[in-house]
Amino acid sequence: MRIVVLDYAGHIPQADLARNLAKLGHPVRHMYCSDYVSGRGAVEREAGDPKDLEFLDISIKKDFNRYNPIERIKHEFAISDVFWAKIQEFNPDHTIFSNVPLIAMSRLAKRMQRTHRPYLFWWQDVYSIAMGNAFKKFGPLSRPIRQSLISLEKNILKSAQSVVAISPNFEPIYRSWKQDIKKFSMYPNWTPITLFPNQKPSNEHPHKKLAVYAGTLGLKHRPELLLHLADDPEFKKIGGEVVVVSQGYGRELLEKPENKRENIDLKDFLPIPELAQLFSDASVLLAVLEPEASTFSVPSKIMSYLSAGKPIVASIDPRNASAAILNATGAGFVVSPDSSADDFSGAVIKVISNEQLQISMCEASTNYSRENFDGAKAATFFMQRL
Repeated sequence: MRIVVLDYAGHIPQADLARNLAKLGHPVRHMYCSDYVSGRGAVEREAGDPKDLEFLDISIKKDFNRYNPIERIKHEFAISDVFWAKIQEFNPDHTIFSNVPLIAMSRLAKRMQRTHRPYLFWWQDVYSIAMGNAFKKFGPLSRPIRQSLISLEKNILKSAQSVVAISPNFEPIYRSWKQDIKKFSMYPNWTPITLFPNQKPSNEHPHKKLAVYAGTLGLKHRPELLLHLADDPEFKKIGGEVVVVSQGYGRELLEKPENKRENIDLKDFLPIPELAQLFSDASVLLAVLEPEASTFSVPSKIMSYLSAGKPIVASIDPRNASAAILNATGAGFVVSPDSSADDFSGAVIKVISNEQLQISMCEASTNYSRENFDGAKAATFFMQRL
């Protein structure tokens, strides 16, 4: 079976799925868009990769501006045309779509349906609700726009041969949209344990206690919590330093003159080997979501944190799928978004200050990732739905 894995963002699970599908003997073309600034998975060929596996970087040579509606729509129209041409060129028997922006995905879904090409929709986010929330500030006048976005996503789901969601929290939404439940299944994201191996800390941060945030830092990720943590007197007293590995809106907010701090280190997205070393140097890894985002967004960075075998502090709704993992395993602390910034900082300080707690959380993270992160198993699951 010829398979396309089209993951707009080029993230870790999708690249690993492509590899493992190819290991099953299928010719696989993985495509992503480098115009979208994000952390990347292993999206280049490696020694030992199957010969019928290829990775394509698709670009229209113009950055994806998610916060400018006109520029964003223009980019989605243009990139969907390029993606479609590459799909036709490869002529797959099946296509897996993931992380494709809503308008681009809608155009691709219509073309797939029109040409009778089956596809699996790997549902990473309820995009229409996420986008619609940004329009709520305009009041009742925004309702038609929000309803139109939901209609687009409903049609994408409807025309898919199968839908794989990353969280059970998606199922009530899927059912409320009157979709065919027989097509629906759930498989959580994962990170290959080989990407972030346990290694000795470097000497780059002597006498520092690093609290590391790595990944997208957008409107829903509350960067102000990181500022509050850096300003906490107790955090400073124990040698705490916040390291942020990100680019985009939240990073730009932290770069403003009034937000600069001596104990905040801002880095662009790093290659995986460098990020792995930073994780090894860290005392604790951080994740943050605003309250309303928790119903439609699962911070998959937590899967990478678990794979790295490090303590985690996450400000996310306790009902979030990732929060459930942390609470069940003891791999980290979950701080409700309704709690104060002091509560978040206090949880981080508690982890850094307690060596036995760190050891316990590290063991829990490592055990969970070893027991649950299996790309070969994931590939078998997806093949059964193609």
